[in-house]
Amino acid sequence: MEEFDTARIDRAIRHLADMLLACRNDKGFWEGRLSDSALATATAVSALSINENQDDLERISNGIAWLVADQNPDGGWGDSPSSPSNTSTTMLVSAAFTLSGRDDIHPDAINKMENYLNETCGKGDNERIHLILKKYGDDRTFAVPISINCALAGKADWQEIPSLPYEMACFPHSLLSLLKLDVVSYALPALIAIGRLLQRKKNTGCLRGILRSFIDGMVLNKLDKIQPESGGFLEAIPLSAFVSMSLHASGNASLTVNKKCLTFLRNSQRENGSWPIDVNLSIWLTTASVHALSSAGIAPCEKALSYITRGQYKTQHPYTSSPPGGWAWTELSGGVPDVDDTSSALLALSGCGVSSDTDIRLALKWLSGRQNSDGGWPTFCRGWNKLPFDKSTPELTAHALRAIKAWQHLLTHNHITRMSDKGFAYLESVQNKNGSWIPLWFGSQLTANQSNPVFGTAKSMLAYQDYGKTGSKPYAAATEYLLTSQNRNGGWGADYGITPTIEETAVALRALAFSPENAETCARGARYLCEQIESAKPKLPSSPIGLYFSSLWYDEKLYPIIWSLEALSAFRK
Repeated sequence: MEEFDTARIDRAIRHLADMLLACRNDKGFWEGRLSDSALATATAVSALSINENQDDLERISNGIAWLVADQNPDGGWGDSPSSPSNTSTTMLVSAAFTLSGRDDIHPDAINKMENYLNETCGKGDNERIHLILKKYGDDRTFAVPISINCALAGKADWQEIPSLPYEMACFPHSLLSLLKLDVVSYALPALIAIGRLLQRKKNTGCLRGILRSFIDGMVLNKLDKIQPESGGFLEAIPLSAFVSMSLHASGNASLTVNKKCLTFLRNSQRENGSWPIDVNLSIWLTTASVHALSSAGIAPCEKALSYITRGQYKTQHPYTSSPPGGWAWTELSGGVPDVDDTSSALLALSGCGVSSDTDIRLALKWLSGRQNSDGGWPTFCRGWNKLPFDKSTPELTAHALRAIKAWQHLLTHNHITRMSDKGFAYLESVQNKNGSWIPLWFGSQLTANQSNPVFGTAKSMLAYQDYGKTGSKPYAAATEYLLTSQNRNGGWGADYGITPTIEETAVALRALAFSPENAETCARGARYLCEQIESAKPKLPSSPIGLYFSSLWYDEKLYPIIWSLEALSAFRK
């Protein structure tokens, strides 16, 4: 590179590092800021409205006011303010207006919304619900909650909503994966609360009703047992709101579980009246920030490292019965240990000397215990492989392999070989013909199927680099895919021809910067990032690239900073 370009990249790295360090909270770690969410705001408003507490009237009004201001020009709502309208979120907003009694207060917004729904999913309530159910297919995790929220607002027929076998929640968690339920592993609270409500509303047969009454106390006790101290299941606003409105509608408003859910919702509302889909991703962001700063030659602060270390679970988790050793995405009580965050924590702590070998060995044991029989790693629970958000996924598999490699001195050679051979065999088995991999937790609103092969490919390639497998055919195919996916302006979108973003350009550059033969392509990518960083001061724009549970879109303000810092630092080296 020319001297001018080198200086330009150095300035960008310093600027990004300064930005990232400035984003720490007063405790020395990173909380970030998830985007405001129309979907979360609508469900929270519905739950507070159904519970009819006079103290919540201002919260409800502020939530409705935010929704009116966030409405898209076409009359609908998307998951985030930068998302296109979709029927699921718009129907939930419609229910929130009705349940809060605000239909007559905002007639213009209501008329535009109805026009959007009429054009996209028909005029009849059942026609709209059928469309939602069809959209999610066999996965009832989100389709049924949407449907019951609409039914509570008089916008759906209870008899048209599929039942949920909530009595299955009585089984030990270790057996639930064998039952092949139509809801994912993390949705147990919804299975219980919504399943009970549907049983009452649909008035199921006598024998079945008697059997369910017999176990009613058992499942409610389990719901109480798995509720975190904060009251928020998974610290997720929609999930907690669905549980609250279902308990109230089934005659259980006075239960402690419902009261704690409502407290969580009240505490989670933002000053502008909105709610995010989750409170924060503090451990995920802190581990990623530490790793990015280390790549730039900046030693991580002790407070951040201490925060990561404290986040490790040392006991069995009550929600998923997960053994000790893993990390969740947040330190808040609703977090649940998962593969991605545990891998990120292990990578961040690698070489820092702040954790005992005992704690790291415990984490490695936890991580190895999540590997599926197909060789890949899922998000939460081994063996839950019926529905998409429980199956093995390439980017998590690559992340887990990298974490294991970073601490290989604590494992036997045979153990590493066994896990890595199975892991890379899985990656090869799910690689697309064009060399790409499709991730689970990140997507693009701009591709036809909303997938993000650039992100999945870039993240998967890092495992091949760490294990010295850059001469393999899968790696060569992946490299060729990324090289040919670059846009003319130097940036990357989710696929070839898709509008570039800072996030996707950064992860692609980070993967390609490993090989000197990619220098020209990487130089164009680095130039694109520098241009975006220089023109966007003082704040980088973030894009809805993240996918939350049940494919809900979000953006996170720290993603473009963290990933650009790591990418430019790798390219500079």
